Amino acid sequence: MGNAWAPEIVVEKELAITLISKQFPAISIQSIKEIGEGFDNTIFAVNDQYVFRFPRRKIAGDLIETEAVLLPIIHQILPIKIPVPVFFGKNSEEYKWSFLGYHYLSGMMPCKLTKEERTKLIRPLGEFLKSLHSISISQLKDLPIPYDTLGRLDIGKRKAGMAEKLETLLVLDNCSVFQKARKYCLELEHIDVPKEHVLVHGDLHLRNMLVNECKELTAVIDWGDVHIGHRAVDLSIVFSLIPADEREAFFAVYSDVDSLSLELAKFKSVYTLVLLLAYAADKKERALYEEAKTSLAISLS
Repeated sequence: MGNAWAPEIVVEKELAITLISKQFPAISIQSIKEIGEGFDNTIFAVNDQYVFRFPRRKIAGDLIETEAVLLPIIHQILPIKIPVPVFFGKNSEEYKWSFLGYHYLSGMMPCKLTKEERTKLIRPLGEFLKSLHSISISQLKDLPIPYDTLGRLDIGKRKAGMAEKLETLLVLDNCSVFQKARKYCLELEHIDVPKEHVLVHGDLHLRNMLVNECKELTAVIDWGDVHIGHRAVDLSIVFSLIPADEREAFFAVYSDVDSLSLELAKFKSVYTLVLLLAYAADKKERALYEEAKTSLAISLS
């Protein structure tokens, strides 16, 4: 089975300069540096003022067009900052997909969080997701927002791939956390996902959140997977970020959630973290690997 992060096209620095300069000549590029890559995008910081995201796969090229029309609307509603596109790059002879530029949002991936720091994230995260999931879908009916066609909560569709990634991880690191995750995976049974139409971020994990030096939540980034689907997709972050004995406090802020949704959220959390761990191991990203491993232990607790 191939890796989900295998790119179709990678925009290198020289091509990024060409695309930005041609389409946005008002930007005088004094500095440009690649600041990251994900499964779907290559990301450059320009003049420490803007961030440009270039899709690496066709699916990301399609979804980035949703970001372009949706984020300028919902950022006014949400209590936490999100990236708002200010430059809308078009497909061209040099590059066949759309791309976006945003004002730079400062912050860092949450890492080495203490239990107290995790507890401090409960209220802002709960308020953010409550606000996002309360947005009326009828108000967005004229926007090109996709429904979940990928089966993000489909255990039957994703269990085999999850098991395969875990076996690879266990060869590299035969630790108790991965053994526990394998047991969880083997015991997973099919769950019929209820129909629910909620606007969700779609890929909410530690790498798509920013915190400041005080470990306070400052932004939620990378909206490439935004869609209309089940809230459990986003509630997975509760299992990976918040210790088990503090989760009740989150739902006191967010609202009560039925047990089936919690089971689906836990599955999505474990699945996402296994994928992140496999990615981090493949890319030799040690910091991401250690954080995802810690989060996996929390998810399984």
